[in-house]
Amino acid sequence: MKIQDSLKLGWDQLMRRKVVTALCVLGISIGSASVMISLSVGQSALQIVQEQVGKYSKMDEITVSAQKSQTASDDGSSGNDASESKVGALSPLKMALIRQIPHVVETARFQSIGEFRLERSDGVQNKIELIAAELDRLPVFGKQFVQGAPSADEAAILLNEAALKGWMEERTEQTMKLRLRQTSGDRKLAAQYERMQSAVTPLYGEHLGIRRQNGDTISSYIVPTKVSGIVRENNLLGGGKQAYVSFAFAKRLQEMLPPVKRDESVGGLPGEDRSEKLLVKVDNVNQVKAVESTIRQLKLDTSNSLDFLSMIERGFMLLQAIFLAAGLFVLFISSISIVVALTMSTYQRRRQIGIMKVLGASLGQVRQLFLMESALLGLIGGLCGVAMAWGVVAILSAIVHAFANATLSVSPWAILLGVGFALLTGIGAGLYPAIRASRMDALTAFKS
Repeated sequence: MKIQDSLKLGWDQLMRRKVVTALCVLGISIGSASVMISLSVGQSALQIVQEQVGKYSKMDEITVSAQKSQTASDDGSSGNDASESKVGALSPLKMALIRQIPHVVETARFQSIGEFRLERSDGVQNKIELIAAELDRLPVFGKQFVQGAPSADEAAILLNEAALKGWMEERTEQTMKLRLRQTSGDRKLAAQYERMQSAVTPLYGEHLGIRRQNGDTISSYIVPTKVSGIVRENNLLGGGKQAYVSFAFAKRLQEMLPPVKRDESVGGLPGEDRSEKLLVKVDNVNQVKAVESTIRQLKLDTSNSLDFLSMIERGFMLLQAIFLAAGLFVLFISSISIVVALTMSTYQRRRQIGIMKVLGASLGQVRQLFLMESALLGLIGGLCGVAMAWGVVAILSAIVHAFANATLSVSPWAILLGVGFALLTGIGAGLYPAIRASRMDALTAFKS
């Protein structure tokens, strides 16, 4: 029996059992489509995230900080523990050594010193995070001055663009928050508050007052300052409301504005990391891991955007594995339905099988007939799965494009894998019925 004859007979049998065939094809198409969608969407989404991270996050930068044991020891350890913890401190000597590491082109110190409240003379104010930094080095690390520049005045302050939004009187802010808590479902009020938070207040050159704030607790003492510049930041997560000051002014602020009673530490809320850090710029992204390894030998902790990207990649791989497993599970269930359908078919066609054997059909030819039938089920299901995957991905792509200006697509290798899995499912499910049919005794088939 030729292959084309087996295909024709298999197709005829599928058309005689249209409902059973349709159900088997539907199961295989859903399973193969799930495989194709999980692989294609996962890969496309990962590429989009990689592009966005590469665009907004500096892959060639490393953030260096004291070891966690050192940070923890600052809370009250003494004796040998304290002396051992100094080994992991970010000291001036270690900073100098880091600057000498090959491929390191720039470094800059910075330190978050907590939440503060900035206010104008007319009572309009805003909550910001204050960061001590080497102000003249900010442009090297992607922070552009859109207005002004660092000032020779020690008490000057630089604001990022996010810090220009949400300025309002304290009483107005408290009233709005109280009303929002009392009427949580009032969308009009929520929209009004959102507009107030998004409104931009021009502050370049303004004289402001600084007060320390921890949560809702605000100190009464005020330190005067002047806005000498506005900074634009490229930040993947959008960034918060931040202001930059010199280390000398930061030290003065900490002396003049001691922490309020809510928190007795120099930082903000308990558990927040307010230790000094060093930002390191490397000349080549491929050298980041090597430089990072060298820095860690100095008993320091490091982090970079590559770590963040690796974490995202692991997350996408996990999601891909989950959806791929779901697709394979559906294919497994579909294979059971094919086994049942073809087993019933062998019982219904036992007279036909007996005639084939009497006419000289070999065991292999009988098996070939049933395997062709099951392979056709797998192939048709796989092709229907391709159409289903294209449709689902097209809908998802339209949604993604509306929010992220990016598109998703079904990759060719995912189509090959999806159709391949569907075909293997069909052939694998047809093995038992094919072997059972080939072993059927011709005489017994005629008697039945």
